[in-house]
Amino acid sequence: MIIMKNVLFIFIFLLTPSGLKSQIDTLFSNSSFGDFFNASSVSSSRGEFIFVSDLSLNKIFKFDKSGILLTSYGGTGQEQTELNQPVSIDASSGLDVYITDYLNNRLIRLDHNLNFISSFDFNVYNTAIEGSKKIFNPHAVSYLSTGDLFVLSDAGNYKVVRIKNFNNIDLYFGQAQDKILEPVKIVKGNALDMWILEKSTGDLANFNNLGIFVKRIEIPGDIKPVGIAYTEDNLVIVSAEKIFFYDLNAGKFLKSYILPKIQIKDINMLDKETLLVLLKNKVFIYKLNK
Repeated sequence: MIIMKNVLFIFIFLLTPSGLKSQIDTLFSNSSFGDFFNASSVSSSRGEFIFVSDLSLNKIFKFDKSGILLTSYGGTGQEQTELNQPVSIDASSGLDVYITDYLNNRLIRLDHNLNFISSFDFNVYNTAIEGSKKIFNPHAVSYLSTGDLFVLSDAGNYKVVRIKNFNNIDLYFGQAQDKILEPVKIVKGNALDMWILEKSTGDLANFNNLGIFVKRIEIPGDIKPVGIAYTEDNLVIVSAEKIFFYDLNAGKFLKSYILPKIQIKDINMLDKETLLVLLKNKVFIYKLNK
């Protein structure tokens, strides 16, 4: 695994009531790592470990926080230890790693060393449930501090489901009347809520752990979010060329970082000062000047 040192010079914009002010600052990328073919999702655990999914290799990789490869899981197929399009991962529980195995239509649960624990097979589930509640093609997953899993699906009447104890779906929501049209990313907020990124509008919808709509953040039209993360009452929103911090308590954008023209696949916070930016073939680690 190759570790590269680099520095990225960017502008930081501070939004104030009197208007837009700017200053030049430096954001340091301590390192970059990885040699992926088609990385899709990045997640972190305990501020120590980084997990990346690769759609082409159908594998999950585990790294330490400096980018050293520790282990991997998967390979192409339908068997217990194989994957077919692992679109999204969430390792935030600190104990387990959850994977949306998209084309196999199931959710995989691993321990933090990437040992298989169990799977939730939506194909099996669909054989015993009424038509309106069948779930197809899970593409995003989020673990809440309550121990609940929330999963986004591409097909079916309901776009979001809650899985209790990894063995039962007990909540369905995400129809048009639930203020969700085309959800593409879900992240946990505080202990009892979640944020969902809408592809069609670019807005962020907030729901509590009971699936009840709370509020919506409308993103300015010139910003097209491609990913979100959460840290300390702030939403981190990434577009093609910028990263924004939105203060949920103040209800406003605080700062934004201009990025080079790179195709960002996903973002995640390793800790409150360290941002992980996933590209197709590698992960960049940035220390934030906050």
